[in-house]
Amino acid sequence: IRVSYTSTRTDGAGGVLDKGTTPILESTNGDTDGNLRLDWAAANVDPVTFKVSLPNIDVSSDVTVSLRGGLSGTDDNGMTCEFDSYFNEGDSKVSDASGTFSSVVANVDATIDQGDIPAGARTLTVELTPTAHGSNAFYIYEIRVSFTSTAAGGAGGLLDKGTTPILEAANGDTDGQWRVSWIASDSDPVGFQIGLEDIDTDEDIVICLRAKMGGASNTPVVDVDSYFNEGDSKVSDASTALGATVAEDKIVIASADIPAAAKTLTVELTPAAHTTDALYLYSVHLEYTRRLPVDA
Repeated sequence: IRVSYTSTRTDGAGGVLDKGTTPILESTNGDTDGNLRLDWAAANVDPVTFKVSLPNIDVSSDVTVSLRGGLSGTDDNGMTCEFDSYFNEGDSKVSDASGTFSSVVANVDATIDQGDIPAGARTLTVELTPTAHGSNAFYIYEIRVSFTSTAAGGAGGLLDKGTTPILEAANGDTDGQWRVSWIASDSDPVGFQIGLEDIDTDEDIVICLRAKMGGASNTPVVDVDSYFNEGDSKVSDASTALGATVAEDKIVIASADIPAAAKTLTVELTPAAHTTDALYLYSVHLEYTRRLPVDA
């Protein structure tokens, strides 16, 4: 026995969208495409709301809200979405609009001008309302908020897409190899530290870099500053000039610069000036000689 009835509720449990809300949250096609999407039926323009945190936001830069969406047909091509934005609590409404949507699923942006972002912005609440679309359903597959961070480095000093330089895949579609990428004119240093187990301090250490330039206009070196243990004096070396083809370069730290009690090596890598081309570092490894064990 099943009892069915119509509910007067217009939203899902706790304000979460579901199959009983307007718009609904659904799979694109339960049999062939499990991608979730928001689905506004033709002529439905009920708003939806979301809230995001803005850690370390640079309030002197714009915020971009990107929507990936489209229409079920071509009759309503050119419709937009209206954005009402609120920062923190009790903030005045900021009204903007997206670009236009069509029957082809695409990324469409709306920009919140930096002049509308308060100095103490911590959260952003957005009410999203489609404009008129009387004939076609409207679908949104993804919502993404982008902003500039004031953080000087990634979490815990780790490189990521928000640091300078950045850590990225060489090409997300065809080449998944990770690389450190300095944009043109960026010469911010990066560093690493490694233990030197049983090192023979009478032999040189070799730092091997695989790197290249993004073009042929600049051929900079990479300056290498090395420190052994704690409180050690800096040892300065440099790579040879980089070119537009990936190549391995070997930087030698002379044995005379290695203290007898060396236990750790800290290295700082700094690109020389490269005002036109990006610089890409693909790998770093050390080569050193270990002491032979001595029988008691």
